Amino acid sequence: MNGQRKRCITSVVSVLVIICISGIAVAETEGLGWQKRYPVEPYFLTVPDKKTPNQGENNVVEYYLKTYQESPFVLGGDGHGKRAWTLKDGRTNSVNALELNYGYIKTPHHDYRTMETFGTFTVSHPQTGVPLFMVRPVQYVVGRNEDGSPQLGVRPIPVEDESNNGHLIMDSFLRKKMKLGADDYIFAPTFYYHPELYLGSMLELGKPELGRIDDGMSHMGAYIGKGRTRNTPIDYHDMKWGVVVEKQGYPAHVAQVHYDGVPAAEFNKNAYIALRLLNEGNEGAQDTRLDYRRDYYNANNLKEIFDFYRAWLDPTWIRAESDNNIPFYKIIIHDIKHDTYCSEHITMVLNVALNLVQTETGYIATFGRDDEQPDLGAAKQLNDINKGGEWFWKRAQTVWKQVDGNEPFPQVDDTVMVPLWSRPGHVHTVNKNVGRRKLVAGNPIKPGEAALVTYPGVSMAWAPMTLVDIISDFMAVYARWDKVGPEFSIKALNGFEDEVADRLEWKDKKVRQNYHELTKPFIDLIVKYSTMSKEQNIPPAEVYDQFRLAAAVEMDKLRSSSAYNIGSDTFWYYSPPPVINRIIQGLHRRNRYVSYEIIATAFQKEHLQETFSTASPF
Repeated sequence: MNGQRKRCITSVVSVLVIICISGIAVAETEGLGWQKRYPVEPYFLTVPDKKTPNQGENNVVEYYLKTYQESPFVLGGDGHGKRAWTLKDGRTNSVNALELNYGYIKTPHHDYRTMETFGTFTVSHPQTGVPLFMVRPVQYVVGRNEDGSPQLGVRPIPVEDESNNGHLIMDSFLRKKMKLGADDYIFAPTFYYHPELYLGSMLELGKPELGRIDDGMSHMGAYIGKGRTRNTPIDYHDMKWGVVVEKQGYPAHVAQVHYDGVPAAEFNKNAYIALRLLNEGNEGAQDTRLDYRRDYYNANNLKEIFDFYRAWLDPTWIRAESDNNIPFYKIIIHDIKHDTYCSEHITMVLNVALNLVQTETGYIATFGRDDEQPDLGAAKQLNDINKGGEWFWKRAQTVWKQVDGNEPFPQVDDTVMVPLWSRPGHVHTVNKNVGRRKLVAGNPIKPGEAALVTYPGVSMAWAPMTLVDIISDFMAVYARWDKVGPEFSIKALNGFEDEVADRLEWKDKKVRQNYHELTKPFIDLIVKYSTMSKEQNIPPAEVYDQFRLAAAVEMDKLRSSSAYNIGSDTFWYYSPPPVINRIIQGLHRRNRYVSYEIIATAFQKEHLQETFSTASPF
């Protein structure tokens, strides 16, 4: 939480300290053009955790709260002239897809049967049903106004799984937007959205059926061009778009990953390789055996990620002496904590793509040479084979042939694509000896040491989410006390108890007391600052900035404490489907070198009709 004004910043330098490292460029895409939340600070605000100095949040205003008067809805086009698409709404077409396929209806208070409804959520009064306010959490930047300010809306792009040409418009758009050549690889994270969830009572927002805890998003995958998607489980959507389920529209946002200083063509290629190896290797990525909301996000540090990756490439690889010569792949298959739900799988792919360059030199840099493995504390392998960079590079090529016997292993330029862990600011977090290596806290990560890092979030695409983050983000988007009043805001916070209990599978009702103990400081702050606003006649929105500052301090206390787990040892971290959306909103932490942009939304072609874009060209 960091919505405070300039006058508040001076009193909390320790919380909002900006770590300036000379010569470092920050991948921030200039906040996509939004005004800064803190005008005098950069678009990337680092967090106070000295162990992860490269983590921070986008310093942008809460654009998702802008009204249509402040930022009119704009329809984005595909970049080829003014061509664009919109959902068929019955006013200009004999088919009303808005009602039939997306559930938009007319209520006594408002007609939601318009394209502008997509990506919005209206919070209504619990007694009267009258709309209290609208948020735009799933709309995004589609262009720029003449003054350079961003245009907020949606860019629908038609896709059709059953047609051999159903991918052409999307691929053409992505190549133009990402500045890719005709033969360059496409890689784009996708997250699927339930647009029919656009209206709900203030006091029901915490209920799972409204989907607000995840912004209405329920799946994350990746698109690799030619109509092909990759997901967990591997056969989900038959490796196609799957943007309609039993006639119900299930559109997918498409995002671009910006890796600072690396052209999209080179990053996409590296990510394409990592995705196909992890997704299609062995028998293919399998779905979690748990409800994804209760699954373990185990891959929250580089060691866990690269242990999994090496076992996936080599099912005979032994991780540690303590595993009693049992290959780690067998442990992965049998222990449910290693199961990967959809967005955890894509998170792992991104972190491998960022930290492992797919060349022999890249493998040696990340894992060390074969003959260095004893020095790096590696477990003894079967037949006394040293399995380092050279070994796993060969295994990657072997698995690639199993994945795709027709496509040669793509050639990555490792003078351009550099591993994230090697960039300034990525350091060891503790003093420890591993094999013959002495790791010193604060020292840069050296070649061969990346897979030894165990602190969550170091050199990762984004910080692992905690339960505190998830609840805080929900409150910031849907239940701000300056928007709905302190009474309803507190009720919404308390209403999360059942959702938390469900996710953590609480057995003992007494444990629920912990939830109230942990939320009490935030409730006290709501009461304090809402009272200040009333008694001192200060606009609630201004006082809310100060509230967010105070709440940020309380949140950091919980993030650094096991107390946030609230009485359960089932969970520690999350990486849910809306995480990229939360990062763009300025609500979640990312790496300073990696930023994200939602650039399109894939819709079923038959649900759209061609029209003209109202957005600026790109």
